[in-house]
Amino acid sequence: DMNSILKGISGTARKEKKLHEVLEDLWWKKRMDLLSEPQQNSDAPIISEAVKIWMTRLEAEGKSEVTRKAYQISMNFWMKANENRSVDQYMPEHDEMFLQFLSDKGMAINTVNKHCRHVSVFWKWAKKKGWIKQPPDFENVLSEYVEPDPYTMDEIYKILKYFGSVQDKIAFRATVMLCQTGMRSSECIGIQLQDINLDEGWINIRHAKGRKRNIKKPISDTLHSFLLNDVRSEHEKYYLDNGKGKPRWSASNAMAHFFRKVWNDLGIHRRQPVHGFRSFVATFALKGGASIYDVKNLLGHSTTKQTEGYANEGILLPDTQSMINKTISKSISIPDFAS
Repeated sequence: DMNSILKGISGTARKEKKLHEVLEDLWWKKRMDLLSEPQQNSDAPIISEAVKIWMTRLEAEGKSEVTRKAYQISMNFWMKANENRSVDQYMPEHDEMFLQFLSDKGMAINTVNKHCRHVSVFWKWAKKKGWIKQPPDFENVLSEYVEPDPYTMDEIYKILKYFGSVQDKIAFRATVMLCQTGMRSSECIGIQLQDINLDEGWINIRHAKGRKRNIKKPISDTLHSFLLNDVRSEHEKYYLDNGKGKPRWSASNAMAHFFRKVWNDLGIHRRQPVHGFRSFVATFALKGGASIYDVKNLLGHSTTKQTEGYANEGILLPDTQSMINKTISKSISIPDFAS
């Protein structure tokens, strides 16, 4: 009983910690008991066949080809880690093998999260089909994968000055935009010049994560000044235009590959070179006193839990525009190009 469990333990905090440990052990024991029972189901197909059925279902639900391909890749990784066995042979040990497989491939934390989410969707579907009793539970694992890796102020200046010295105007523009807005690389690549409204102080993101469309990102005072003086040719259509009416980078991984090569030359080490700018914005905003809700809105997170990895206590500021001017814009000024 609880009295015997807590016997000899003093202090409310220590008792609460002990109770938490006991409840967690009980939960896992119950889960293992459920999964240790035979789950054999004569109607259950092998995983690869189940995935084909699942893909047909996803297509019927209106999931895009890109989304279905991403799910397929995640399930391919699962089968490589655990073999293409019958669906009803799923065991919790397979979760650990899957995570170890992803880790051995040297994947970035966000990528691990993505594959875990995709695999969880499949196994929840398999449970609804009656093929398994309990799907994987990656919730505790995913909560541990919030690891901000922001650039320092000195590194930001070092990056800007480098691109100025080698006359790489497009990379300079990318760095300015990313370190002033915290937007994702895919959002930055897709910005057209007509999406930038300097009079009203926002940038329209046509296609944001999660099928969001036409999201307005605020422009800081520092970014506004930079954009106002950024001379463009009549042939340019995109913010990161290559001079021929097309973005310099076709996708996020191409931009990340470019930055990673430059970082190696500069002696800057980051697992996710482009994401470091988002971490920089979030960290400096929160250190500057922004509320977690304002930063959540700025970064486009679906919940504050995603933002908490960067968080400290702060005061509530009136709005996101005010927040970036009081924190990010105040924290860093942009050196002149080629200075």
